[in-house]
Amino acid sequence: MKVCILFGGPSREHDVSVKSGVNVARAALAAGHETWPAFWTPSGAWKCSEHALDDPAAIDRFLESIPTLQELDASAFLTFCSGHRIECVFPVLHGPWGEDGRIQGFFQVAGISVVGQDVLGAAISMDKLVTKALLVSAGLPTALHVEISAPDPDQALVKIRGKLDFPFVLKAPSEGSSFGIAIIPDEARFREEFPSIFAMERRVLVEAFFHGRELTCGVLRALDGSLQALPPTEIVPRVSTYFDFEAKYRPGGSDEITPARITPAQTARIQELAIATHEALRLGQLSRIDFLLREPDQWVVLEANALPGFTAQSLYPQAAAACGIAFPDLVDHLIATAIPAYLPPDRSRTR
Repeated sequence: MKVCILFGGPSREHDVSVKSGVNVARAALAAGHETWPAFWTPSGAWKCSEHALDDPAAIDRFLESIPTLQELDASAFLTFCSGHRIECVFPVLHGPWGEDGRIQGFFQVAGISVVGQDVLGAAISMDKLVTKALLVSAGLPTALHVEISAPDPDQALVKIRGKLDFPFVLKAPSEGSSFGIAIIPDEARFREEFPSIFAMERRVLVEAFFHGRELTCGVLRALDGSLQALPPTEIVPRVSTYFDFEAKYRPGGSDEITPARITPAQTARIQELAIATHEALRLGQLSRIDFLLREPDQWVVLEANALPGFTAQSLYPQAAAACGIAFPDLVDHLIATAIPAYLPPDRSRTR
């Protein structure tokens, strides 16, 4: 298949996306696809390879050539895709613009299949406040929370303390890779962290803080449309108190244990909850659902990742490998089962 691997983008997770995109491009080539890399700059321009990849080192040559490539606008990029008869785009993009439904709708309306999610699933899972509402509606276990939509810290603290005690967690609702998160042990720390996190989106998700073991469980949609839960992974951060950016992406930043050190019954339960969360959030081909396990058996759903990382350190490919799915086979499966392009209704007929 003729596939475009798109990476980079204007979000704070640009650099992680580049690392993921390089891995995916090599895997798509290894799986036998005609692979065209494309780079989305932080400023929103598009830069495209002049040739399909012809060997694994070609992606490195493409990266080196990026400063010299012509910048395209969105219309010209679609012309590029059309001219090379691109059938599928794999948007290896993390965070806002890449996981929130905008890029998915862009390609689907343009008539190009897209890996990952459709517009609805991407938009829901990227917004932690909307995610919370659907988790509560579905009866899934999640932390007590408050939404703050006004900038005054005094008013915010009164609203929070009416429902939550210290410590609690502040989160920017639509950021990923642990950007815009702070654990708040007391009022002084709240006044220090709240203004900058509120400024990111002019709203904040405030959650009850729990001590517990951090685990995650991937979900993959099979060829027949059924959902398969991957082996869960236990995360033990080594450089931070929780699974933040450094713990996620610094080599050796965390011990990531797959399968997780939990009982068979606990494994069955986390996999059941992962699939239920995937369904509740209207997710598509894949997801990675993050959890806390409070002893002995109290689970808390934290959030869903609509496009998990695909770097060499990323959890989702590790979990797939643990159940026998090699990385090129995983990428090939996602391309083969990509979300179809949007086909508008035929309005040529009259009543």
